[in-house]
Amino acid sequence: MLKAKVLRGQGCIEEADAVLTHILKHDRRNGHALLAAADLDMNEFGDAVGARNRVAPLLGDPMFGADAELTTLMSKLYDRDESDEALSHQLMDFAGRQLCLPGFAFSETALAGVANRTGRRRIGLLSPMFCLSPVYFLTFAAFSPLSEQVDFILFNRGSKDDSGTAEFRRIAAEWHDVQHLEAADLANAIKRQSLDVLFDLGGWSDPIGLKALSTKPAARMYKWVGGQSATTGLTVFDGFITDNVQSPPGSEALHSEPLIRCEGSYVAYTPPAYLPKRTAAPSIRMAIVSNPVKISRKMAARVNDAKSAPLTLVDSRYRFAKTRKNIERRLSRPCEYIAPKSHASFLEVLASCRSILDTHPYSMGLAACEARKLKRMIIVSGADGKLVASRHSATHMEYHSEYRVNHINQLIKAISS
Repeated sequence: MLKAKVLRGQGCIEEADAVLTHILKHDRRNGHALLAAADLDMNEFGDAVGARNRVAPLLGDPMFGADAELTTLMSKLYDRDESDEALSHQLMDFAGRQLCLPGFAFSETALAGVANRTGRRRIGLLSPMFCLSPVYFLTFAAFSPLSEQVDFILFNRGSKDDSGTAEFRRIAAEWHDVQHLEAADLANAIKRQSLDVLFDLGGWSDPIGLKALSTKPAARMYKWVGGQSATTGLTVFDGFITDNVQSPPGSEALHSEPLIRCEGSYVAYTPPAYLPKRTAAPSIRMAIVSNPVKISRKMAARVNDAKSAPLTLVDSRYRFAKTRKNIERRLSRPCEYIAPKSHASFLEVLASCRSILDTHPYSMGLAACEARKLKRMIIVSGADGKLVASRHSATHMEYHSEYRVNHINQLIKAISS
């Protein structure tokens, strides 16, 4: 298991999968191996249903049951038979049972707070994705202008270090690496900083972070970009930042948090410096450019039935034979695969696409912003989901001309004051 974890961390995905396969051949109920293999199924090999089936024997297990249930719920975001309402209620139920710390009390050190404050507002940002990720591309343009007026206290839960990380470090008054803290210690570390406001930019991509936040370690807390696929299920947040397209009237029942709707888009898109400056005549007629796991069974059935142009699938994970094989089980029509080696090369391919087919029930997110910026057509799936995850591209298509962010800057400034 240690070897598999190291290989996974090094990006040696197929080698890690081979180690896990070896373990499960000799011990098919090994909970550690089943959970790790399910993670690869869903996040690398594009198979949400396979991940769900793999952990099914662990449901109810005293040691592994909670992680198996979480894997099951996350898989349903991508491919499910339940209604959106049913999944939201399942997430709320899970959060109430598994994302809380019964009997927790802050330590004396945490309650003492910081000794020397500057007099400026202390605004916490918590995320495992302070790097060139959706968290950077969709929030930085809103946070950056505030750095002259407030003290940003960043709690880094990730391991990547790139130019996006450098930009977040630039606006940070304090930077705390808290990758290895468990929930109780993380809650105390956040409380110790005497924050006026905290923005959670991790969500369901960081369940330990959510568990720490269940203690309400900051005076006010808001959920924004980063694992923002559905409600956190927690009742401690003061708001869930969204907009009128992302969360139309009636969405309140799908959230445990109060909805704070922006006047325009809920994001503030920052294009990278390497975004193609000129787009040549498109050479790819129709493409799906999302994570392969977003090609659900129902979406695949619609694509198989449609009489449309040849289909090209674009994502770095298509370099894995297992990913291609899983997709071919769902898509019966011939496809071509492109596996870009970097975000820059992905954008070059995106610029060569004439039209992009949206995914369902988990819609395109950052890629939809990029496609709109490159003036590429997005073809919606025809299914009108209610969860936030189902409506990302709807927001980006509606508000693509408003990304440069006056409204979101004003909102962030207002709730941080």
